Amino acid sequence: MNEPTSITHISTAPFDHLELFYRGEEVKIALTDLPFVLGRDSDQCQLVIDHLKASRQHCTLTLQDNQVGLLDKSTNGTSLQIGRASSIMIKNGFYPLTGQGYIQLGKTISANDPDLICYKMVFKHPG
Repeated sequence: MNEPTSITHISTAPFDHLELFYRGEEVKIALTDLPFVLGRDSDQCQLVIDHLKASRQHCTLTLQDNQVGLLDKSTNGTSLQIGRASSIMIKNGFYPLTGQGYIQLGKTISANDPDLICYKMVFKHPG
């Protein structure tokens, strides 16, 4: 008989990739694709977000202290909402990503904003 999967087991599963959903497109980001830059500059960023509140190189999805997370380098900050928790504003700092949620460059998260980025962490299944 299979034992129930524990929260600890899920959180310690090896990272496989990160999925971003932006304007109807899906981007899969493997560990080898990190760092992955988001911002206005089409020459420097892997995901271009073209609005005035986004910096040229706004934020980076990166690996820091063995955690995949978001590193904000912007003027206006990055809003992050993980799961159903309240959104937080990150300014010039790193925040680890877990589960799934939303990223908004330079402004407060708004479900109706076409520049809202959805993310999902995907882990390798054992076996």
